[in-house]
Amino acid sequence: MEMTGTVHESSNSARTQITSLDPLYLHPSDHPVMQLVTKQFDGSNFGSWKKAITIALSAKNKLGFVNGKVTKPSANHINFDLCDIVESVLYSPTTEEVWKDLNDRFGQSNGAKLYQLQNEISDLTQRTSDLASYFTKRKK
Repeated sequence: MEMTGTVHESSNSARTQITSLDPLYLHPSDHPVMQLVTKQFDGSNFGSWKKAITIALSAKNKLGFVNGKVTKPSANHINFDLCDIVESVLYSPTTEEVWKDLNDRFGQSNGAKLYQLQNEISDLTQRTSDLASYFTKRKK
């Protein structure tokens, strides 16, 4: 076994090398309770949470699982068992479906909230803030 990958032995005894470039690769520091982003999704911060989680997943080469670029292999493919998601836990057959569900549920714009935010932006002034703080507020 090389340091850059793990070896998976399937039920038909064929061996597959998974390198660190493969989305299925798990780094030794990756574990199930690892917190990818500091601010947890609370139902009202979907936009900023989505941006943070997208960056985190991209850095770990896992973004393809949620944006559909990494597809679930066919049932007879050697890596099928590596990609299987327990439906009783997530209620969706793929991570892409979970991501789409989150987008459908929380990614919709709220007209009243959008109007309020546009008014706050138009009323935002630098006042006593330094230039960097002012632009950070505007960007946020």
